[in-house]
Amino acid sequence: MSLIDTIHDPNKYKNRIPTLNERQFLISMIHQEEEEISSIESQLVDAQRLAVSQLIVLQESEATLEAAKRVNCLMRVALGRLRDTSFDIDSLGEMSATWKRPSTPPPQVAFDNLMTEKERLVESHSQSIQSSQINLQRAAQQVYQLEEEVESRRSILAFIDDSIRSFVDRRKQLSYQIDKKKDLIGPRRRIPAEVWALIFNEYIDEEEAVYENNQREGRAGYPTLRLSH
Repeated sequence: MSLIDTIHDPNKYKNRIPTLNERQFLISMIHQEEEEISSIESQLVDAQRLAVSQLIVLQESEATLEAAKRVNCLMRVALGRLRDTSFDIDSLGEMSATWKRPSTPPPQVAFDNLMTEKERLVESHSQSIQSSQINLQRAAQQVYQLEEEVESRRSILAFIDDSIRSFVDRRKQLSYQIDKKKDLIGPRRRIPAEVWALIFNEYIDEEEAVYENNQREGRAGYPTLRLSH
């Protein structure tokens, strides 16, 4: 197993000194991964700014949608009230059909004026209903378009949030890999295992002598020495 394999299995050959080629390769990988982290951080900042702007647009779209729904509801109420008066208007038409026109000039003028106003009322009521129906259709279409806009903004914002999480996870993964590679080429790796063995053996020999002396004098032994046995 090469030293590079210890990145994935750090418990094997953990005391082996890396070769010059291995050190150069690891340094090159670290440099590439650090550049990738720098790029990720730049993209992360851009994504976070975009998320903020999209959130503002979404909030404004939702507020506009609520207003459009309110207008649509009021227009439905107004149209319903107009339709409620249709019965009275129809009754007026049926009733006026039974009216007789006066035979003398003064009442005739008043009657003719009354019938003219009645026709205007019927016509105005019909036009109001038609206009309200058209306006209600427009309002309903506006509500539909705003609902589509809100749904689209939510989808975009969710995608951006997923991207931000991916950037953060990738940065964390790269940082972990860089730390492992730096450990492989760190100062600890430059000291041969034989040197470490001499250091520990020297310390253990010294501690063993102290331990035996303390045992003769009735003192407590050293836990480090006992643990090493």
